[in-house]
Amino acid sequence: MNNNRAADFAPGDLVRYVPGHAHGNVRHADCEDGKVTRVEADIESVFVSFDGHPQQPQACDPTSLVKIASIPPQDERAQIADIADRIAKEWADKGRLIEGGWMAYAATLGRGKSIDADTRKVFFLGAEHLYSCIMGRDAVMDAGADVTPNDMRRMALIQEELDRFRRSLVT
Repeated sequence: MNNNRAADFAPGDLVRYVPGHAHGNVRHADCEDGKVTRVEADIESVFVSFDGHPQQPQACDPTSLVKIASIPPQDERAQIADIADRIAKEWADKGRLIEGGWMAYAATLGRGKSIDADTRKVFFLGAEHLYSCIMGRDAVMDAGADVTPNDMRRMALIQEELDRFRRSLVT
């Protein structure tokens, strides 16, 4: 949320709607871009025609809108990370997160190399091992639904181990 008022907008302004659960993150996956069609300052409403539905302007609270021109440009690395996050969520929603990771691996690290079926099996076995260690019968996480400090420490150590491995690939 911000301190915008309806009077801060004018028809034709390009805006980004930032839902409350995005907590002000203008790059959140649920943000939507649109164009202001009209402003009704007396009722503090800004009507926005969103990209996917240009014929159906929606009344928006001006505190949930940000002028696109005021959003600072994102560096290339952050843009790539945002794209990767969106793709990973899409793969996960389709039940193909590990397959998607395999395709990314084969496309980047395997460039110019023969990627055989055994390499794919090893990749999936690594993913299965990590998943079963976190979620399965042999879980390294403490029992119960609540995340414990030990769980957080273990996850941080897993992240550090993976980061070390990733760095070793480029050195």
